[in-house]
Amino acid sequence: MRLTNREKLFIVAAVIVLLGALYYSLFYKGLRHEIKGIRYNIQRDTEALEEGLKSEEKIEDLYKHIDSLETKANWVVEEGDGFSIEPKIIVFLEDAIGNLGLSSRIGFKDAEDYDKFQFVPVTLNFECSYINFRRILDRIEKAPWPYSIDYIKANKKERNSGDPLNEWDVEMVIKFLVFQVVEKS
Repeated sequence: MRLTNREKLFIVAAVIVLLGALYYSLFYKGLRHEIKGIRYNIQRDTEALEEGLKSEEKIEDLYKHIDSLETKANWVVEEGDGFSIEPKIIVFLEDAIGNLGLSSRIGFKDAEDYDKFQFVPVTLNFECSYINFRRILDRIEKAPWPYSIDYIKANKKERNSGDPLNEWDVEMVIKFLVFQVVEKS
């Protein structure tokens, strides 16, 4: 049996297609899958690197914040008896309220004593307008002592009170962190 040229050409084309299909299924398809995996790993590692750099920046910011807190913690009020800070707090709060509020009342609660520091809770009551309330808060934020505002209650008074400028009755509890004076040798 003799093959014609057409049959020979068909067999050669079939062998080429078969070899191409085998190459594609055995080698090229696997290589494409590996290339996709490598691209995915590169993208993931790039994102992880960027996230790591952001984390390093956040860590640096946290270290700076810790340094500023340590600086504040090392700030010690220079008083003879260590914790005699109430008069300075009263003066500071009166200055903070200044002419922005009426009927200011300042009360001290029992201090929470610790070994080298104490929390001094202060109750503050005053009447003011909303804008002045924001101004008073801005002034309190500039306190020379570390503090936390534990409680704020602002009640709007009825309009028929006759004084439109002082329409808010505010009560606040602020805890000041005060350090004991370290004896200098």
